[in-house]
Amino acid sequence: NSTGSDYATAMIGYWLRECIHRHPKCRGTIESLPTRVLDVGEEGDSQEPFLFVSEGKTAPYIAMSHCWGKSPMATTTQENLQNRLKVITLSELPKSFRDAIQTCRKLGVRYLWVDSLCIIQNSTKDWQQEASKMGSVYKNAILTIAAVSAKDSTEGCFMSRDAGKMYPCWSLMTGDTSMEDSSKYLWIRPQRDALSIVYLQLRHMGGPLDSRAWVLQEKILARRTIYYHKDMLYFECLTMEASEQVPEGI
Repeated sequence: NSTGSDYATAMIGYWLRECIHRHPKCRGTIESLPTRVLDVGEEGDSQEPFLFVSEGKTAPYIAMSHCWGKSPMATTTQENLQNRLKVITLSELPKSFRDAIQTCRKLGVRYLWVDSLCIIQNSTKDWQQEASKMGSVYKNAILTIAAVSAKDSTEGCFMSRDAGKMYPCWSLMTGDTSMEDSSKYLWIRPQRDALSIVYLQLRHMGGPLDSRAWVLQEKILARRTIYYHKDMLYFECLTMEASEQVPEGI
């Protein structure tokens, strides 16, 4: 009942694998990491993340697209840079960042790029250098996580929702509660392909993230994007668009 459930994350993994292995248009070589990324470790890893200076290392990474909003933002500055290179305590990060880290770990992707943490926010020189590379950051990421429904980083990527509106379920047709005879049960699911669920719910209908000026660049340049809406996941790559209601894509 959450867009952060194991089932939902497995769906992201399915889309990612399908795209990598079956979409020639979306393929690309693994490029060098951005200047700085978060090293989030692996699933089940008890280590705290830390800011990693890549020095040209080549590895897959995930980029994040989020709305800064008006709440205080977790940032990297000249004053806390050295500490961030050692450790970034999860508890000090807002929910959107923690959710993105959890997704990275579950997908087996060790590195995450978040603008507020990977660019030194009070260094004009660093901002100018890194902002000029932002297009390639999204273009070269193996996946971009878009926290569409969060008006700021405190609201998170994962949202509670009524999964019954999307996922099929069993309904008992008789008073017998045993599971031995499947003919006593009716398989119920939402009607599929009603114009591909109204063309993927009118292409997601937007959210707070779409009010952010940078998001157009992120959408255009990203090779693959997973959109965390409040009640459903949507996936988009250079070849197809999909949702949890239309997992095979259109």
